[in-house]
Amino acid sequence: MKLAISPCPNDTYIFHWMIHNPEGPSFEPVYLDIQELNEQARAGKYELSKMSCYAYLKLKDKYTMLEAGGALGRGCGPLLVSSQATGASSRSPEELLQDMAAQQQPILIPGMETTASLMLRMYLDAKGYSIPLQFLRYDRILPALQDGQYEAGVIIHEERFTYPSFQTSLVQDLGEWWEQSTGSPIPLGLIAIRNDH
Repeated sequence: MKLAISPCPNDTYIFHWMIHNPEGPSFEPVYLDIQELNEQARAGKYELSKMSCYAYLKLKDKYTMLEAGGALGRGCGPLLVSSQATGASSRSPEELLQDMAAQQQPILIPGMETTASLMLRMYLDAKGYSIPLQFLRYDRILPALQDGQYEAGVIIHEERFTYPSFQTSLVQDLGEWWEQSTGSPIPLGLIAIRNDH
């Protein structure tokens, strides 16, 4: 049976035993970025698949969420970062978002149906901003910001800890905003089995 997960260290650690256990069922791992996982789940390609919690809401007709393997958390959500340098001459987060909305400059996101994109949409709606979103694979967002190709993006995974080295600054911790707004932990991802199994 194929097991589609991300190459994120959390996934490779959590599923190591399932993949390498010689006495249990045989699982063939397929490693994909979260956007690709969501797309493949929409197509129903893999029997077992990780997907974002947000994507799962649209895929319940094809998949059933498993009771184990999901990820909820606190203090670990996506970050909205900007390519602007920190310092006295920097625009405030509000000024940045106002300018981006006025010029319709896109914010980079790591997937169109990811929890990160949902949180960003909710945050922008709450602040009254209409800003286009553009997909770029999660590990390419910080280099694109550093190169000046884009002004802002949402980062996930280990990029949460490395973004200052890319000359980017924090605009909003979307996970923190989510927790304060809802009182709930951040619904990150889950493992689901295709309904025909």
